[in-house]
Amino acid sequence: MDITDRVVVITGASSGIGLATARIAADRGARLVLVARSENALRELVTETTDLLDENRHFEPFIAQWRAVVIGRNMFGPVRGPWPDEEWKGWWGDDPPFHCPVYVLTHYPRDPFELENGNSFHFVTEGLETAMAEAREAADDQDVSVGGGASTLQQAIAAGHLDEVVVHQVPILLGGGERLFDHLAGGAKVELVDVVEGADVLHLTYRFG
Repeated sequence: MDITDRVVVITGASSGIGLATARIAADRGARLVLVARSENALRELVTETTDLLDENRHFEPFIAQWRAVVIGRNMFGPVRGPWPDEEWKGWWGDDPPFHCPVYVLTHYPRDPFELENGNSFHFVTEGLETAMAEAREAADDQDVSVGGGASTLQQAIAAGHLDEVVVHQVPILLGGGERLFDHLAGGAKVELVDVVEGADVLHLTYRFG
């Protein structure tokens, strides 16, 4: 399979509720935290969680191919409205898992900044199309990942930007939140191309026609 210039997404929990803590949905149980962190820090999860090593190694090639990432503001952090300051640097500490330029969708301007191991964050106020264009340029015809949250992914799917989507499904009822495939027109051709079954999670890879 040609892996040049793909746009893929690997996504876990998409709650959108209670994002006031440093770990997404941490109040909803350890298993969900692991899945949410596999969205945000899959490299870190692979090295930290020994009983999930085998199934998560399946996704290391995806991450290694990322050359740019696009995310929504909710995925970057819990701050709402104008930036009160520039102290918040994301959920991931000094060494985020991306190791490439990250383009954050936001309505409020903010200066870009750099962290360790090739991580840099750029804040795009002109919308998804501009963020995708900047990410593709930075990726130099290699893979771009759209990391969520749900609204960002829905926009990317509707605009035809995604070639593949990887969904991590866990047997937990959240009771609320945003649905990944909501607000989308019917009739799109979607093919299930890969299934990886873990102890408490099912990894599903879909390809858009």
